Amino acid sequence: MTDKTGGPAFPIMREMHDMYEQGNVVGQYVEGDKGMSLRDHFAGQALVGQLVACGSKHGAQSLARLHEETGDIHSGIARGAYEWADAMLKERAK
Repeated sequence: MTDKTGGPAFPIMREMHDMYEQGNVVGQYVEGDKGMSLRDHFAGQALVGQLVACGSKHGAQSLARLHEETGDIHSGIARGAYEWADAMLKERAK
């Protein structure tokens, strides 16, 4: 892993360039839009799981506690999603 975001999740190719060595094509490299980071993708997936869990009895109790502690359920859920993403990236790097 090259950075704490995990790199691009869905890179989009824009241009291919020939690499030349002594006038001969020896390969190609790509320039493109990196798209969303793998960290953002993992956080989005974790967010879905958290929102589904909110419908359970345990999840509803967790939301109530989160609201009491922070007063801001949305920020707490988003923060949790990125904590899951960071844990996944850490495990992935092993």
